[in-house]
Amino acid sequence: MLVLFDGDCGFCSGWVRFMIARDRSENLRFAPLQGSTAAQVLRGGGYPAGLGLGSMVLVERVGQADQRCWTKSDAALRALGCLGGFWNVVLWLRFIPKPLRDWVYDQIAKNRFRLPGGPDWCRLPSPLDAARFLPGQFQDFDFKEAGETKGGIKLDKRR
Repeated sequence: MLVLFDGDCGFCSGWVRFMIARDRSENLRFAPLQGSTAAQVLRGGGYPAGLGLGSMVLVERVGQADQRCWTKSDAALRALGCLGGFWNVVLWLRFIPKPLRDWVYDQIAKNRFRLPGGPDWCRLPSPLDAARFLPGQFQDFDFKEAGETKGGIKLDKRR
Protein backbone atom coordinates (compact mmCIF):
# COMPACT_ATOMS: atom_id res chain seq x y z
CA MET A 1 0.00 0.00 0.00
CA LEU A 2 1.18 3.48 -0.84
CA VAL A 3 0.14 6.58 1.09
CA LEU A 4 0.38 9.86 -0.84
CA PHE A 5 0.33 12.98 1.33
CA ASP A 6 0.89 16.73 1.15
CA GLY A 7 4.67 16.92 1.59
CA ASP A 8 4.56 20.64 2.44
CA CYS A 9 2.21 20.20 5.39
CA GLY A 10 3.62 19.74 8.89
CA PHE A 11 0.35 18.22 10.14
CA CYS A 12 0.36 15.75 7.23
CA SER A 13 4.00 14.84 7.91
CA GLY A 14 3.04 14.25 11.54
CA TRP A 15 0.27 11.91 10.41
CA VAL A 16 2.86 9.98 8.36
CA ARG A 17 5.20 9.76 11.38
CA PHE A 18 2.26 8.48 13.45
CA MET A 19 1.59 5.71 10.92
CA ILE A 20 5.27 4.75 10.54
CA ALA A 21 5.64 4.38 14.32
CA ARG A 22 2.67 1.99 14.46
CA ASP A 23 3.16 0.06 11.21
CA ARG A 24 5.20 -2.77 12.68
CA SER A 25 4.65 -5.00 9.63
CA GLU A 26 5.84 -2.20 7.33
CA ASN A 27 2.79 -2.57 5.07
CA LEU A 28 2.79 1.10 4.10
CA ARG A 29 5.08 3.14 1.86
CA PHE A 30 4.89 6.92 1.58
CA ALA A 31 5.39 9.61 -1.07
CA PRO A 32 4.50 13.29 -1.27
CA LEU A 33 1.69 14.25 -3.64
CA GLN A 34 4.06 16.85 -5.10
CA GLY A 35 6.64 14.23 -6.17
CA SER A 36 7.40 12.17 -9.22
CA THR A 37 6.19 8.93 -7.62
CA ALA A 38 2.70 10.38 -7.04
CA ALA A 39 2.54 11.78 -10.58
CA GLN A 40 3.44 8.39 -12.05
CA VAL A 41 1.16 6.36 -9.77
CA LEU A 42 -1.86 8.63 -10.20
CA ARG A 43 -1.55 8.42 -13.99
CA GLY A 44 -2.24 4.71 -13.46
CA GLY A 45 -5.86 5.51 -12.71
CA GLY A 46 -8.39 5.57 -9.93
CA TYR A 47 -7.69 9.14 -8.76
CA PRO A 48 -10.51 11.69 -9.08
CA ALA A 49 -9.53 14.64 -11.26
CA GLY A 50 -9.40 18.03 -9.57
CA LEU A 51 -8.83 16.75 -6.04
CA GLY A 52 -5.48 18.56 -5.77
CA LEU A 53 -3.48 18.39 -2.55
CA GLY A 54 -6.58 18.48 -0.35
CA SER A 55 -6.70 14.75 0.21
CA MET A 56 -4.45 12.00 1.38
CA VAL A 57 -4.54 9.12 -1.11
CA LEU A 58 -4.16 5.43 -0.31
CA VAL A 59 -3.23 3.38 -3.38
CA GLU A 60 -3.78 -0.37 -3.44
CA ARG A 61 -2.16 -2.66 -6.03
CA VAL A 62 0.16 0.10 -7.25
CA GLY A 63 0.95 -0.17 -10.95
CA GLN A 64 -1.38 -3.10 -11.57
CA ALA A 65 -4.32 -3.08 -13.97
CA ASP A 66 -6.72 -3.13 -11.01
CA GLN A 67 -4.99 -0.29 -9.14
CA ARG A 68 -7.39 1.41 -6.74
CA CYS A 69 -7.16 4.83 -5.08
CA TRP A 70 -8.95 5.74 -1.88
CA THR A 71 -9.25 9.40 -0.88
CA LYS A 72 -10.32 11.53 2.05
CA SER A 73 -11.86 9.65 5.00
CA ASP A 74 -11.75 6.32 3.15
CA ALA A 75 -7.98 6.70 2.69
CA ALA A 76 -7.41 7.67 6.33
CA LEU A 77 -9.51 4.83 7.74
CA ARG A 78 -8.04 2.19 5.42
CA ALA A 79 -4.49 3.37 6.17
CA LEU A 80 -5.18 3.05 9.91
CA GLY A 81 -6.66 -0.40 9.26
CA CYS A 82 -3.38 -1.42 7.59
CA LEU A 83 -1.62 -0.88 10.91
CA GLY A 84 -3.37 -3.97 12.25
CA GLY A 85 -4.11 -4.84 15.86
CA PHE A 86 -6.10 -2.26 17.77
CA TRP A 87 -6.27 0.03 14.73
CA ASN A 88 -8.65 -2.37 12.96
CA VAL A 89 -11.30 -1.01 15.34
CA VAL A 90 -11.36 2.30 13.43
CA LEU A 91 -12.67 0.46 10.37
CA TRP A 92 -16.05 0.49 12.10
CA LEU A 93 -16.14 4.22 11.45
CA ARG A 94 -16.81 3.38 7.80
CA PHE A 95 -20.41 2.80 8.86
CA ILE A 96 -20.77 6.52 9.44
CA PRO A 97 -22.20 7.94 6.21
CA LYS A 98 -19.41 8.89 3.80
CA PRO A 99 -20.67 12.47 3.24
CA LEU A 100 -20.41 13.14 6.99
CA ARG A 101 -16.97 11.48 7.30
CA ASP A 102 -15.68 13.42 4.27
CA TRP A 103 -17.08 16.69 5.64
CA VAL A 104 -15.07 16.18 8.84
CA TYR A 105 -12.01 15.23 6.75
CA ASP A 106 -12.45 18.36 4.59
CA GLN A 107 -12.59 20.58 7.69
CA ILE A 108 -9.31 19.13 8.93
CA ALA A 109 -7.73 19.40 5.45
CA LYS A 110 -8.87 23.00 5.05
CA ASN A 111 -7.24 23.95 8.37
CA ARG A 112 -4.21 21.63 8.23
CA PHE A 113 -1.69 24.48 8.12
CA ARG A 114 -3.11 25.87 11.37
CA LEU A 115 -3.11 22.56 13.23
CA PRO A 116 -0.24 21.37 15.45
CA GLY A 117 2.78 20.60 13.34
CA GLY A 118 2.43 23.84 11.43
CA PRO A 119 3.46 24.54 7.87
CA ASP A 120 7.08 25.49 8.43
CA TRP A 121 8.79 22.55 10.08
CA CYS A 122 8.82 18.85 9.27
CA ARG A 123 10.77 16.16 11.08
CA LEU A 124 13.17 14.36 8.77
CA PRO A 125 12.78 10.59 8.79
CA SER A 126 15.44 8.48 10.44
CA PRO A 127 17.75 6.68 8.03
CA LEU A 128 15.78 3.47 8.71
CA ASP A 129 12.41 5.12 8.01
CA ALA A 130 13.76 6.92 4.90
CA ALA A 131 13.68 3.66 2.95
CA ARG A 132 9.87 3.63 3.30
CA PHE A 133 9.56 6.88 1.34
CA LEU A 134 9.35 6.74 -2.44
CA PRO A 135 11.16 7.43 -4.73
CA GLY A 136 13.73 7.39 -1.94
CA GLN A 137 14.10 11.17 -1.77
CA PHE A 138 15.93 10.91 1.58
CA GLN A 139 18.39 8.15 0.64
CA ASP A 140 21.16 10.62 -0.30
CA PHE A 141 20.33 13.08 2.48
CA ASP A 142 23.16 13.89 4.88
CA PHE A 143 21.43 13.50 8.25
CA LYS A 144 24.52 14.80 10.11
CA GLU A 145 24.22 18.13 8.31
CA ALA A 146 20.42 18.44 8.67
CA GLY A 147 19.21 21.87 9.81
CA GLU A 148 18.27 22.59 13.38
CA THR A 149 17.36 20.18 16.09
CA LYS A 150 14.61 20.57 18.63
CA GLY A 151 14.69 18.18 21.55
CA GLY A 152 16.98 15.87 19.57
CA ILE A 153 14.61 15.74 16.57
CA LYS A 154 16.11 16.74 13.26
CA LEU A 155 14.07 19.41 11.51
CA ASP A 156 13.92 20.59 7.93
CA LYS A 157 12.75 24.15 7.32
CA ARG A 158 10.20 23.95 4.51
CA ARG A 159 9.57 27.63 3.81
